[in-house]
Amino acid sequence: SCEDPQRQDVEGSTIGSTHTNGIIGSKRRIMGSLGILALSCAAVVVCTTMSFNGGSWSSLLAKSSATESGRMQKLWTFDLKPLHREFKPVSFGDGDGREDGPIEWLQDHWPEIKGDREAGDEIECISPANFYCPLKMVPNDGWTHFVRCPDHTTSPAVSYDISSCVPDAGYSLPILPKDSSRPDGRLSATVCPANTYCPAGQNVPAPLPCPDNTASPRGSIAVEACKANVGHHHNGAGYGTPAQACPAGFYCPAASLEPTVCPDNTDSPTKSGDLLSCKAVAGFYGPYGTAASPCPKDSYCPAASIVPRSCPANTATEGPGNSEISSCRAIAGYSGPYGTAATLCPRDTYCPAASASPLSCPANTFAPAGSSEVSSCHAKGGFFGPFGQPADACSAGHYCPAEATAELPCPTHESSSPQRARLTDCTSVAGYYGPAGTDAALCPANDYCPAGSTTPLVCPPHTESPEGSPAPASCTAVAGYYGAPGTTAVLCPAAAYCPPASSEPLRCPPNTNSPAGSTAITDCKAIAGYHHGGAGYGTPASACPGGSYCPAQSLDPTPCPDHTDSPERSGVVTACRAQAGYFGAYGAAAAACPLDSYCPAESVAPTPCPSNTGTADVAAPAIDSCHAKPGYYGPYGPPAAPCPAGSYCPAESVTPTPCPANTLSPSGSADATACVAIGGYYGAPGTAADLCPSASFCPPASAAPMPCPSGTTSDPGSVYPVSCRLVPQVVSAPVVAPAPVVVSAPATAAPTAAPSSIPSPPLVVSAPAPAPLSVSPPPPASAQLLDGGKSLLNINCATWRDSRSTFAPDKQKSTLAKCMMQDCQQSLGYSSKACRFRDALGLCYTYQVAQVWCSQNAGSSYCNDGGANWAIAPVGTAANIDATQWTPKLDATLAGFGDTPYKCACLKDCTCTPKSNGKHDCRCVAGAAAQPVGDPAELGQVASKTADSNKKGSCFCSCGGQTS
Repeated sequence: SCEDPQRQDVEGSTIGSTHTNGIIGSKRRIMGSLGILALSCAAVVVCTTMSFNGGSWSSLLAKSSATESGRMQKLWTFDLKPLHREFKPVSFGDGDGREDGPIEWLQDHWPEIKGDREAGDEIECISPANFYCPLKMVPNDGWTHFVRCPDHTTSPAVSYDISSCVPDAGYSLPILPKDSSRPDGRLSATVCPANTYCPAGQNVPAPLPCPDNTASPRGSIAVEACKANVGHHHNGAGYGTPAQACPAGFYCPAASLEPTVCPDNTDSPTKSGDLLSCKAVAGFYGPYGTAASPCPKDSYCPAASIVPRSCPANTATEGPGNSEISSCRAIAGYSGPYGTAATLCPRDTYCPAASASPLSCPANTFAPAGSSEVSSCHAKGGFFGPFGQPADACSAGHYCPAEATAELPCPTHESSSPQRARLTDCTSVAGYYGPAGTDAALCPANDYCPAGSTTPLVCPPHTESPEGSPAPASCTAVAGYYGAPGTTAVLCPAAAYCPPASSEPLRCPPNTNSPAGSTAITDCKAIAGYHHGGAGYGTPASACPGGSYCPAQSLDPTPCPDHTDSPERSGVVTACRAQAGYFGAYGAAAAACPLDSYCPAESVAPTPCPSNTGTADVAAPAIDSCHAKPGYYGPYGPPAAPCPAGSYCPAESVTPTPCPANTLSPSGSADATACVAIGGYYGAPGTAADLCPSASFCPPASAAPMPCPSGTTSDPGSVYPVSCRLVPQVVSAPVVAPAPVVVSAPATAAPTAAPSSIPSPPLVVSAPAPAPLSVSPPPPASAQLLDGGKSLLNINCATWRDSRSTFAPDKQKSTLAKCMMQDCQQSLGYSSKACRFRDALGLCYTYQVAQVWCSQNAGSSYCNDGGANWAIAPVGTAANIDATQWTPKLDATLAGFGDTPYKCACLKDCTCTPKSNGKHDCRCVAGAAAQPVGDPAELGQVASKTADSNKKGSCFCSCGGQTS
């Protein structure tokens, strides 16, 4: 580009400078200016401005492409406009340090140039001053072959090299490349650039640089023009000497011989060139170039501060003169990194002045936001301790408000859990009540007060509690009720008792009962038929013994009224019924059965004896006490028959008693005295009669012979007087009494009347004596063994015996099962009885005296013996109760129902209860090992057998499928 003739390249060379090359010839003159680019440029463009005939043109004469080394390679010529002339290339060099050929200058007659160059011989080139000949020998072709020295250079005449052109003072001329084939050449001299100097009269190919750190103006001709650059000084050595860098704290304007010190409290960097480079040192401030003042407190002044800088929000400095923002540190109660705005110290921390971060309060303490000291950390609520120290947890039963230094006790009968902060955290302890934070009151009876209760809580219905009860479980059932503690209690059922606090009813002792709501074991009183034996209520009750009755709640048996008796377990007075031989209303004293009547046990009225019978005494117990009246006979009980003639029947005669020999009695005779001698016999009434002797006669009933009249005689056995005859006067042979004829006279027969004239021969009649009846010795009345096999039995057996024919089949069976149960219990020694001897139906005599009597009279027809091993001594021979072998009936029949047979079986020492499926659950002394006696098939419906030692002496029986 040729627009900027004064632009300098990177080496400081002036490019585009306009130079005028004058080419002086004899015929032609060319005027122009040649612009030369510095050779150091990577690309060189040669621009020329030429004046011709008053006109000017710009044309690109040549250009060069740079080699890798940056040196000029080619210079080409191009058409100049508007001349339209073709130029040959002109080369200044190809970059190899040698010229490529002669520089060809153009004549002003352009058409003749080519032809003219070929004429002439070589001549020596003679140049005038300020010119030089590039070639010493030049063609003699009419051309001028010398060249003007570059501007601002001079040369002597006859100069052959551009080096002969010496630059003017303040200028330099660079040396162009050359080789041996052509002369050196130079383009032009240039003004000595700034920061260099070019001494006058010296061939200076390049400007001389100023000493280090100095500068000179353009065109300087001496080294003294080199003066210290700004920020440097000559240290007193004078101009033209190397300059030193201005030291820190000083400033050195251009051309300074010595450095100038900065104002107080200011500093400058090295090489500072003016006063304004003196700026306040760190910690000071002030305008540049003036003495600086100390940075005030709570601000900071970095180096070169004109004014102080305020510390960030909520920060401060320890004093004045701070240079760094990091000197600005959080004020007390704030924290933050040094040099940044501080934030308020958060809650539960404290921040002393200059805190980079908050400090946590000691354990269990707190502090308000903005706290600056550890002493601001006070105990949290629920803790206590000195300010600024770790706080201890408030213990149970105390409260510790925030900032507490000591724990405070809860009000009376109140407590708290650990770490409680408020008075209202103190609540009533269990068993007390009241508002939180006040003295608590004792929980009243029948209420409960869990911990924390403000009011008492009422116990559930039918429960009670003592004062101070702490929980529902303290509410226990009142007497007569039961239930789990803390729940509504239920009325105690009958047959049980419920003392206070009962969770379950307590069963009454055996054979006792109690009403619903009973409160104590003494409410358990004997059930009807049982008594406490004087041991008091609440003890197991024993069966009421026979001969007494025991209404419910009996402490002791009540004896039956006079001459009455009752079976065991009688519970009402009406069970006391007349003993055998007595009669009367049930429950009333009985009267002796009157004569000629009998009164079986339980008789309400006497029963008249059968006809012709009567009793020997009052209190006949049974029909067999009705014996034949005198003059009658027959078995005890049935109507009596008149005693036949020839016999006599005292009272109670079972059979007639034959009159003694040779006596006779009328029918209905009651006494032996009715037996009188028959005719021809004599004797006291009731005794055997003797034959009436001879000479006498003995009418019937003769107590003694009656003598025949004197002189008469009679044969022995004469009956009537007519038998007396005169005694013949002959020797009489001994009279032999005829054998008596025994004639059984009918009961109504009367003695044959003798003829009134002549006595008939005596008729001896002897009533035959009947065969005697064998009778065992009768048992005592106390044994209650009645003729015919009947006896006093237990009530169920007696009912079955006497009334079964009126019962339906199932009732016959169930009544017999109950009968067997009582016999079974009797066999086990119940009430010290035994069951060995039975009546004709196989039912046990209930009176022990009967059992004992039969054991002593085992052959009696009254005593049906089950076996000696059926009872222990004195009735039997079994070793003990458990060894007795009593067996229930196996031959029962249904009366009135075809006598269908059925059998019985019993479990000894057991009781059983029915189940809904028809089976039974049994509790036995022997447990599952208990085995039935009797027919095992009867007890096939037992579902289970559980061991229970309380069942000793109990029995469970079944007959024909019906149970006891």
